[in-house]
Amino acid sequence: MRELLGGFFAGARFELCTDLDLALGATGARAAIVLVAGRARRRLGRDEAGQSRDRRYGPKKSDEGSAFAIGKSAVSAVANATSEEAKNLRARISKMLGVDSLEKFTGLEGAEADEIYPRVFQ
Repeated sequence: MRELLGGFFAGARFELCTDLDLALGATGARAAIVLVAGRARRRLGRDEAGQSRDRRYGPKKSDEGSAFAIGKSAVSAVANATSEEAKNLRARISKMLGVDSLEKFTGLEGAEADEIYPRVFQ
């Protein structure tokens, strides 16, 4: 990113930072914590001495509440369930995904999972 921006702004001074860095900077010099709770859960904080701490959890460690996690849980819960409620939900999810069965959607990983599971939550 630095190389790309350097090409556009030759000789200019700039600093790359994240939205968390900007939010933490907006709190002033006091101790503070900024928390992003989404698919890539992360927290950034600063103590009274000005020391920063950064924790990244990401979807593999902490993804509760995301569309991905809820969609994955829904597919897993209803794929082979036999209750009438589960059958109804399975039918709705299958229709939304345009498939006859959810079997091939249980336990997906990688890009395939990223494409399917959040759609189930919509």
